[in-house]
Amino acid sequence: MLQVHHSSNRWDLYKGASPLKWDNDLKCWCVFDPKMIADISRRTEFHVVNYPHAVQTIIDRIGMDLSVTRSVLDEIPLANEGETHAALRRKMARVIADYEELAVTAFQLKLEELAPKIFSPNNTLDLVDSFFAPLFDSLVTQLIGTDISREFAPESISQIFDRMLSLNRRVSIEKQLRALVDNLENEHNDLHVAPLVAVALMVLGKDALIGSLSCSLHALLNVNSGIEFCKIEWPELIPFTGVPYIERIAMDSLNFGAHYIRKGERVRLYFDACSKLIGSPEEILYFGTGRHTCLGRKISQRVWKALVDNLRQKKIRARVSKFAFRSNDYVFNYPACFVGHFYE
Repeated sequence: MLQVHHSSNRWDLYKGASPLKWDNDLKCWCVFDPKMIADISRRTEFHVVNYPHAVQTIIDRIGMDLSVTRSVLDEIPLANEGETHAALRRKMARVIADYEELAVTAFQLKLEELAPKIFSPNNTLDLVDSFFAPLFDSLVTQLIGTDISREFAPESISQIFDRMLSLNRRVSIEKQLRALVDNLENEHNDLHVAPLVAVALMVLGKDALIGSLSCSLHALLNVNSGIEFCKIEWPELIPFTGVPYIERIAMDSLNFGAHYIRKGERVRLYFDACSKLIGSPEEILYFGTGRHTCLGRKISQRVWKALVDNLRQKKIRARVSKFAFRSNDYVFNYPACFVGHFYE
């Protein structure tokens, strides 16, 4: 179950699994039923993983300097509960609301610039680096107020949520985060937000959005291989998610259905299991529900709509030449490569 979200037949596995089961390897409960996922997401008896505390524990136990990682997590609503969470959520929601129109417009302009070059006859290229990453950069530039060099915007910083990270990877990400924060503090006077908040926005959004857009387009091109884009039935909502699951911690022992969940046990909610429920009430459950509903839900759906509105006008056809998820990634559905070949 460790990387079931990277399996090509994962939806069959989700469908065939018990709605709620204990996994001995993961040492946690796994939930695949949409109604159970929604219920647990809303319940106050289940809290998000205390990521700042987890990082502080590493710092205290072995003396490793992860101070920037800890500071960034302290700015992320999804990593906190209670009034701290509410205050962080209000702050980040204001930033997104204030600059959403600019961000979506920038995305559309970059899309109009890139799409004719990318989706042209006899063209073969990796869509992650050549298409989706620049689109995300255009979006986040408007949200935070400044353009960040790719040198200071590594994809891996979102993996600070990964409990399976080795100490060496944590040190590497800490260095990247420190360089990014230092660059924002010293080189950019036009930020809309404090440097740590800007980094928190990037951590929250980068792998999640690029993963969601990439996986959605990949799935649609796979089932419509050789069909002109203008004849594909493009869904209005993002059909797949780059965030396959989120975890909660039981704050008290309780009976849940026919199961007894003990205080302190982890519960893994597989939002990925809801990705194929297009047309059902749960079709956007992978944005979460309750107090931790994804703040980027609206803007994500808007940029997906902009993308499909652009692509459905084209007569180009596509064949996926290569697609592979990032190795050793236990948190995101993020492609290491997504190579498409386009032809008339």
